[in-house]
Amino acid sequence: MRVKELETWAGPGQAGVRAAGLQAVRGDLAILRRNQESMLRAQRSLRAEVGTLRSTQEEHTRVLTALTSEVGALKTDVATLKADMGEMKETLREILRRLPPPAPAG
Repeated sequence: MRVKELETWAGPGQAGVRAAGLQAVRGDLAILRRNQESMLRAQRSLRAEVGTLRSTQEEHTRVLTALTSEVGALKTDVATLKADMGEMKETLREILRRLPPPAPAG
């Protein structure tokens, strides 16, 4: 249902009550604006902190990637060293086998 025309009648004292009500609403809006401004400042601060955290995380990711690469290279080096030590043990066994027996004590 649509209303084409709305007539209001103000009785004695209603204008004062309305003015007081509007003043209260304005006060509530001022409080709301202050809270909103405070929240916006906190949000800006949080965004700055998140930016700092992101850059720190990116740096940690780069370092971790480099370390992972270095660990891979170290694993390869250890595998090569193990193979070399195996060959060295075999060579040493062959040398010891070819040596003459020890002289009897005495």
